Amino acid sequence: MSAAAFANKAWNSCSMGMAADSKHEDECWVFPRGFYLNPRTYTMSVIQGSLEQSIQRELHQLEEEGNAAYWPHAEADMRLFADAFTGASVLYRHDDAVWEIVQAEANRYFAGQISAEECAKAIQSRASIYLSEQCG
Repeated sequence: MSAAAFANKAWNSCSMGMAADSKHEDECWVFPRGFYLNPRTYTMSVIQGSLEQSIQRELHQLEEEGNAAYWPHAEADMRLFADAFTGASVLYRHDDAVWEIVQAEANRYFAGQISAEECAKAIQSRASIYLSEQCG
């Protein structure tokens, strides 16, 4: 996807998933399980002149963590994001409180405390209550 495909929009989100009929289900869960149980903050400075430093810092961090092989297009992806962000005129963002609900319930799931179905129901219930309280 080119930076032009992002035309005047940038957003802050993270979505993960896998095919329901995957033949490699165990392998597919490795990344999201690690992501939820061992979160790491990824930062990209949007201050003009700091993007290149941010890209280099993140690439270095990936190498240090031994994760560079899992993200072979990291530099190209970061540069695409930087190009899209610097040309954005609108910024979308996720609701931090909803994300905290998702993380809390996903942590319970990945820790083996609840089933996937219970996790989905808990997220739906808690997020619905929160949104009802916020939006009326």
